[in-house]
Amino acid sequence: MGGKALVNFGVTRISAEEYATLKADLDSLAASYGVPVHIPPEMPEKPDFGDIDLLIPASAATTRSYAEFKSELSKDGYSANGNVHSCAWRNHQVDLIICRDDCLEFTKYYLSYGIVGMVLGVMARRLGLKFGMDGIYVRGDCIFQDTLITRDLGKALNLIGVDYDTWKRGFSTRNAVFAYLDGAEFSYVLNYPVTSGKAKHKKRERQSPLYNEFFQWRSKDKEVLLPPLPVENIHDTLLLISRRLPREIMAVEAKLAGDLYLKTKKRVESARYTFEDFSKAYVAYAPNVAKAKIGSAYSEFLAATTARGDLLTGELREEADKFIQGLNSVYED
Repeated sequence: MGGKALVNFGVTRISAEEYATLKADLDSLAASYGVPVHIPPEMPEKPDFGDIDLLIPASAATTRSYAEFKSELSKDGYSANGNVHSCAWRNHQVDLIICRDDCLEFTKYYLSYGIVGMVLGVMARRLGLKFGMDGIYVRGDCIFQDTLITRDLGKALNLIGVDYDTWKRGFSTRNAVFAYLDGAEFSYVLNYPVTSGKAKHKKRERQSPLYNEFFQWRSKDKEVLLPPLPVENIHDTLLLISRRLPREIMAVEAKLAGDLYLKTKKRVESARYTFEDFSKAYVAYAPNVAKAKIGSAYSEFLAATTARGDLLTGELREEADKFIQGLNSVYED
């Protein structure tokens, strides 16, 4: 992915004509070794490519056949980065991407046309979601971890308002791909600057000619509209999921509530320890200082218990109430 993993091996870019031949030959070679491969569709009208991606099911990547197939491709050069095995074959870079068996279609969609995953990833961020190669998630924050919603591609695209059947039919021109992405229900969120996201993703987006070309295309002769964002916080994100994927929302909320309970409980315990420490250290000779410190601990605790209060369990609420009562009663004037 990117075509730069084997620059030290002298690989060259692949012309559009070579790409078609290379794809057919790789498909035949993989079949001769009994290795199933899936190749994401490439961007139409693109003059050349940095590499060619072959998706390999994880179950096949552990077989002797795959090892022999990889060995055949990597005689002139090889580099591995996580689940991506880059091979120098016929003076070109071939990336063998190992993916979960149940995420093959998702990964293929994400990598399709060299731009789909990047654009929908940015769109998803603005909806409080994470769109990746292995599914769609509620995007995590300082309290929550990324929480899987579904690995079903059709459901994921329905959630973010992108048409699945149109993609399956394919595209014959670059503008058709751009129009497909721009026609997504929530494409207007792309008009807003995105301040979140990993640095490596931002760098990849900035360096992608296709990505930048898409944004230039969609802004040409178009009025930039900035209607209210459909999602302002995690509650809006959960509401969007509940409306479009009602069967998935219960599992998502249960996971988020569990994360919240554990994180908030840690903050409750931390606040309690702070209360006890300051009580022992200050009360004997500096009660006013102690009271100020304990007030700070109380504020921290209160923020922890109210920030996501609607998801807190009754048990944690009772624990919170007892602690607050304890703080109030010990240092009454």
